[in-house]
Amino acid sequence: MATQLAVRFSDEEIAVLDELVQAGKADNRSAAVRFALEYLSEVRRLQRVAERDKAVYEAQPQLESEHAWSTAAAIAMIDAEDWSEWYPPSVGGA
Repeated sequence: MATQLAVRFSDEEIAVLDELVQAGKADNRSAAVRFALEYLSEVRRLQRVAERDKAVYEAQPQLESEHAWSTAAAIAMIDAEDWSEWYPPSVGGA
């Protein structure tokens, strides 16, 4: 079901919508508004996830022993990676 909504936009806001349409980011003004709403909705969803994760970590902080283990594991994974594609032997004077 769709509900029609009457909204007033300033000249500047209309110019932004038209720019988005001209740039091919939306098929028309209505699609540009829907895209913006979807974007803001996703941003808000991610904020709620981050707030939830923060609360979990504050309620049960990582122990120092866990921190040391995870750091060592991250270093081991980085050391095991083949970095030759990103850093050829000639880089860094080696």
